[in-house]
Amino acid sequence: MIKCAYCGKTIIDKKRPDNDKDYQKAYNSSEHIIQNAIGGVYESVKICCDRCNYHIARLIDKAFCDIFLPFTSSIPAFKKSRNSADAPYSGYFINPELGEDSIFTVDVIKRTSARSSSELVDRLNKIGISDIEKQRIHLLQNSKLLFSDFKLENNVFKNGLAKIAFNFAIYSGIMPNQLSSFINITLSEETGEMEKISFNTQLIPFVALNDFDKSIEFSNLNDEFPPFHNLVIFRYRAQLWCFVNLFDTFQWYVKMSDDFQVNSEVEYEVINSLFQFIQTRPQETDDKKTAHIKEALKLNDTDTFLFKKIAYFAKQDAITDFYLDSNNGGFSNKYHIICASTRVDQPVLFGLFYPECIEGIQNNFGSPQHKLIRSYTVSKYKRLSYYTNSLKPSLSNEFFSSLSDSDFEKFKVLFNKSQVSNRVSKQIDLNVLFPDTFDIHTEESLIKDIIYANAHTLMLQYDGNVNISFIDRNIGPSSLDSLINRIANEWSAE
Repeated sequence: MIKCAYCGKTIIDKKRPDNDKDYQKAYNSSEHIIQNAIGGVYESVKICCDRCNYHIARLIDKAFCDIFLPFTSSIPAFKKSRNSADAPYSGYFINPELGEDSIFTVDVIKRTSARSSSELVDRLNKIGISDIEKQRIHLLQNSKLLFSDFKLENNVFKNGLAKIAFNFAIYSGIMPNQLSSFINITLSEETGEMEKISFNTQLIPFVALNDFDKSIEFSNLNDEFPPFHNLVIFRYRAQLWCFVNLFDTFQWYVKMSDDFQVNSEVEYEVINSLFQFIQTRPQETDDKKTAHIKEALKLNDTDTFLFKKIAYFAKQDAITDFYLDSNNGGFSNKYHIICASTRVDQPVLFGLFYPECIEGIQNNFGSPQHKLIRSYTVSKYKRLSYYTNSLKPSLSNEFFSSLSDSDFEKFKVLFNKSQVSNRVSKQIDLNVLFPDTFDIHTEESLIKDIIYANAHTLMLQYDGNVNISFIDRNIGPSSLDSLINRIANEWSAE
C-alpha cells in the first residue's frame, strides 16, 4: 500500500479511468525525480498520486523548467521521455541585412526560431518600409540566434530545486513525516486536492574551495563539455541535505531537516545518489575520445566517469586516497560533502563540511573567499552558455571575425547583461540609509568593497554620488530589505 507523499491519500494501483472525475480518489502516476522537461529520466510510481502530479506540474514544474529553455532548446535533438510543447522565451538575434547594427532583441523564440520582435518592427517603421509585415517575416526567418536571456526568478528556482530534493528523498526511502517541516501544502477542504505548495529551505550554492576540486569541476578530459545531472542525498549529524547539480552548472545544497533522527554514530553518510548524462549530445561527439563517457552511461555507473576525472588530475597520493574509496576502488562519497584541506603545521588532509564552509563565506562580507562565490557560479554558467552557443554553426570563430566592431562590442555587452537576473530592484539614498556616518568622500572605497563583496546575492550599482541601486539576486530566506539592513550594519561597524 503506497500513500501519496504530498496529499497522504492511499494510491489505487492503476491508472485513473477516463470517466472517473472523483478527485477524492488517488490513482497511480509516474513522477520524475528531475523534471522531464529538462532531461530527467529517472521516475517512480511511489512518490505521488495522479492529481498531485498534475498540480505540482502546474504550480512548480512549468515555471521552473521554462528557466532552462534557452539551454534545452539549443541542444540538437534534445530528447525528453514525454514530449511536450516548449514555452517561448526571449533573446538576441543577428541579421546582416540590417547593416552594421545587425543585432536585435526578439520577444518570442520557439525552439531556436525567432517569432516576434518589437525592436525589429520599430526599426522598420523608422526606415519607412512600405510592406513592414512581409519584411518582418523575411528578416525573422533569415536571422540567427546568438544567445538567449536567462531569467531566474528566485521563488520559482528555489521551489523547483526543493521539489527535486523532496522527490529524491521519497524515492530514496525517506518517509514524508520526516520531512514535514520542509514542505507546506494547502489542500482544498472540498476536494482534498492541492491548492498551494511551497518549501521551507535554506539553499547554499556549491563552490569548489580547493584547487583539486576546481580541477575536477572545470575539467574536460576531451574538448567537449558533456552536461549531466547529479543528485546526492546525505545526512550530516542531525541535518538532512540534498546536493542538486543540474547540467553540471546549477549546483546547490538544499537543507531538508535540522532534526533528522538517526541511530548511527557516524558523523555523515550518503543515503543515495543519482547521476545521468543529458540524453542526447551532438553527433560530432560520437567518437573514440568519448568512449569512456559512453561506457559510464551504458553501465549507469556514476563512479566510472568521475573516477576518471579524479585519476586524470590526481598528482598526490594523499589527494587520491582522500577522493577514492580503497574498499571498492571507486569514487569516494566525500566529494561535494567534505572539502579536503590541510593544516599549516600538519600537512595531513582532513575534511571540512562543504555547506558549513560556504555558509560561513557567505556571511563574511568583504573577504577574498567571499568573492569566489560569484566568480565560480558565473564561470559555471558561462561554460554552459558557451557550450550551447558552440552547437550553433552561426557562432563559429569565422562568424565572430566577420562581425563589425560595433556589433562585436554590442554582442559582448548584451551577453554579459544576459547573465544577470534583475528581478527586484530598489534605489537607496545613502544619506538616508546611513544618516550619521555617511561621507561621500571618505566612504567611497568602502562603497566599492561592499558592492564587490555582495555581488553574488545583490547586484549593486553605485552612481558615484549618493545612490546605490540594489538588485536582488539572492535565492534564500533573506528579503531585499533585510539584506540592505545587514549591509548597513556592516557599514556602520566599519
